[in-house]
Amino acid sequence: MGFRAVASRRRAQLRHKLDRLIRKSMKRLRKNKSRLRAIGNQTYSRSRAMRGRAVSLRKRLDQFCELEVEPYFHQRQIDRELASIAHGSSPIIVGPWISEVGYEVLYWIPFLRWFVDRWRVPPSRIIALSRGGTSSWYSGIANQYVEILELVSPQEFVSGNEKRVKDGDQKQMRKSSFDEILIDAARQDLGFRQISVLHPSLMFQTFRSFWYGRRSLDFLSQRTQYSRVDADPLTIDIPKPYVAVKFYTGAAIPPTAENREILRALVRNVAGGRNIVNLDTGFNLDEHEDFLFKDVSSVLSLRHQMSPQNNLALQTSVIAGASLYLGTCGGLAWLAPMLGTPTTAVYSDDKFLRSHLYAAPYMFRGMGAAPFAPLDLKAFVGVGLGDTFHKIRTA
Repeated sequence: MGFRAVASRRRAQLRHKLDRLIRKSMKRLRKNKSRLRAIGNQTYSRSRAMRGRAVSLRKRLDQFCELEVEPYFHQRQIDRELASIAHGSSPIIVGPWISEVGYEVLYWIPFLRWFVDRWRVPPSRIIALSRGGTSSWYSGIANQYVEILELVSPQEFVSGNEKRVKDGDQKQMRKSSFDEILIDAARQDLGFRQISVLHPSLMFQTFRSFWYGRRSLDFLSQRTQYSRVDADPLTIDIPKPYVAVKFYTGAAIPPTAENREILRALVRNVAGGRNIVNLDTGFNLDEHEDFLFKDVSSVLSLRHQMSPQNNLALQTSVIAGASLYLGTCGGLAWLAPMLGTPTTAVYSDDKFLRSHLYAAPYMFRGMGAAPFAPLDLKAFVGVGLGDTFHKIRTA
């Protein structure tokens, strides 16, 4: 075999080996490429999952800060402000209370009772600033009471309150210009040059998270003290037994024709030989309007005995002497059990009542209050009692 033949054969062998090596390399490369693609896909999936978990964790962290951390530091700031108010020996005005009656009796006064006990503030330092003659509500908390409607006229009170609400301060979440006017008027009336003020905004800011469902009932109970309320002696001779009735329009009972008919039938049915004392005032100091039951026999109205300055005091005394309180769920319905009077609190819409209906029965049981029974008007229709009440009304 010649040199050329050997060389050609050798080249062919080398070419064959090289082709085999290339094929193996390409096969290995394709295999590794699939593995790398699988690893890449797996890594991408893991990164997406981690990114999703990171977003979820960030949301949970933001929620935790919103619901726990920020309220904690905000509450610490409020507690420091309360401690600062309690420090020293200067007189303290608690108020002015110019918001709803319900929040005053169910939250504000128990909050004040907790405040004076928590910081050992004697009643001799406390001056309650409210309206309607509610001094008995503050018994054991304040030794002095200043009547707002003796500092300003009822017309000035209504206009000042309407301006406050129009400015977006329905719940006294901050100290308004009208609050400042009333505080300054009280300070001058009392003859004090310097005075501390515990404004209702501190209570509203404290319990706002509870009303929105972000705080537990324990949080409320830890910052309130509920106790029975004493009423001033009743100076009007009312034949007993009698039922105290107060129904007014609002979110709990909208002024629909159906609601008026059911309430009229309910009042007529409850009477049952007992006198009915309707606690309508004959004037409006807020947005509510009293329901009247002129066509129901044995109904006694005390509106001629009431004035803006004494209306809540008189209603309190009447409720304390009643065998039953029947009225709109809210307002004085929260006070009646604390006075020792069994209470039926009526509503047709509980949208703004849920947190209160959750808290009130628990607090009433703890303080030994009289029985409290919420009554939903929609239940009459739901269980077929609407026709029954219509028959009672027309009987």
